[in-house]
Amino acid sequence: MFYYHFTNKNYLKNIYLDGLVPKNGYFSKLVGDKRVGICFSKDIPGCVAFSARFWYKMMFIYNDESVAREKFNNTVFLRFKCDIIDLKECILENFSQLFFKKSISADVLRICYLEDSKGTKIFDRFLIMLYMMKTVEHPNEMDLDDFPYKALVEKIYKDLKEDLENFNEKDYKLNDMILEDYIKNIDERLTR
Repeated sequence: MFYYHFTNKNYLKNIYLDGLVPKNGYFSKLVGDKRVGICFSKDIPGCVAFSARFWYKMMFIYNDESVAREKFNNTVFLRFKCDIIDLKECILENFSQLFFKKSISADVLRICYLEDSKGTKIFDRFLIMLYMMKTVEHPNEMDLDDFPYKALVEKIYKDLKEDLENFNEKDYKLNDMILEDYIKNIDERLTR
């Protein structure tokens, strides 16, 4: 089982150097969260629910799906194993969102990507979200009865119905790589 955090691709070099540091960053401010900490989701169902919340915030702010997708695609999913954090030190806001006030070392962080049958690595967060949505048997695997974002999760499945129908999750595998390898790969592409 994993915890998932998403961040802007532009922050990855700093995260590689300093780890995930508690702060009130851009995305927190964007959704009106004034707290200082690290927000993350538990496993894929939590990640889907949290992504739905962010997707609709982006749609509300930009009022344009193409802009929302562009902003969404400039982010990546980081994940790390659940045993890295003691849940007693977290604030559990709901099943999809936990809040942590300590740093998380870069050496435990991994970048999520999809791998196709040819071995191509795809870091597109929107496609990863579609993959996650397709692999969660919504709503069967998601206990949404007491969940405040139930309507958003249901809405995202409805609104992205065509995208979901056109996306074959069996063509991909969700994988991850250590942050250092991702950073080195980016540096190599930039210097070519």
